[in-house]
Amino acid sequence: MSGPQIKSAPVLDGPIPFIICIGDSLTEFACQPNGWASHLQHHFVSRRDILLRGMSGYNSRWLLKCLDKIVPSQQPMPQSQHIAAITLLVGTNDAVNPNAKSGPGWPQQHVPVEEYEDNLRIMVEHLASVRNADGSRPIVVVMSPPPQDGEDWHKFMMPMLGDDIGGDEQQQQQQQQPAELPMQRSLATVESYAKAVQRVVGNAKSEQARSSGGGDDDVSTKRLVFIDLFNSMVADTKGWRRFLSADGVHLSEDGNKFLFERLSKALASIEGSADELPRHTPHFFDVDTAFS
Repeated sequence: MSGPQIKSAPVLDGPIPFIICIGDSLTEFACQPNGWASHLQHHFVSRRDILLRGMSGYNSRWLLKCLDKIVPSQQPMPQSQHIAAITLLVGTNDAVNPNAKSGPGWPQQHVPVEEYEDNLRIMVEHLASVRNADGSRPIVVVMSPPPQDGEDWHKFMMPMLGDDIGGDEQQQQQQQQPAELPMQRSLATVESYAKAVQRVVGNAKSEQARSSGGGDDDVSTKRLVFIDLFNSMVADTKGWRRFLSADGVHLSEDGNKFLFERLSKALASIEGSADELPRHTPHFFDVDTAFS
């Protein structure tokens, strides 16, 4: 009886493609154990490199100023680099309440939703214009900010604000009655930012279709993807709070898995499953044949 048959995988002829993940702390922390980028790296092992460009605390205004450093506007990309996909996840910090008590300098994180939408539009246009040396377009995946639990974040922040509030005694009072201070985050506020992301991506896809004359089936429109984290999490039958860590803002293990599953599914719908993609080196079963 013969042993199991190992399917030979194609081997890349060129640079190793990589996926650039751009955003705030939801992206920066994604490299932690059970983070969504860690899942992504495992999923694409030997086929894609994952490059994280998450900047904790950043809003869309600050991220926009850094975008050309992350993905240069000079096109096409050099022969030695090939971007397979780009993810963009920003808005969690734009949506903070600028009038709430917070840490030193933190009120500047707030960006009005109108400016946020404009910043996002510029970033999406920039990323959608990227071309590799072979003329191919990276897949651009834009995700809405997930829901936020303002009460949990409020309780989480209170111990850090004791000096600003008025000392240990008053800090204890505020911890007992945290609602006396306006909350920095809320579910309703971040929802308006999630809707802005959907508008930006929808408008960008419509513009691409008009420019190319290819309609919704055009290759360029298919390579621009929107993932609605906010509504898909809020609609979860087990409750959306399970997707958040104890601070009510950052993703829990469930939240990271949820994001990864939707992201990997979106990428597979365009370029096929990960195990169908070429490897950057031959599988060890194929080494003798490949190197002979």
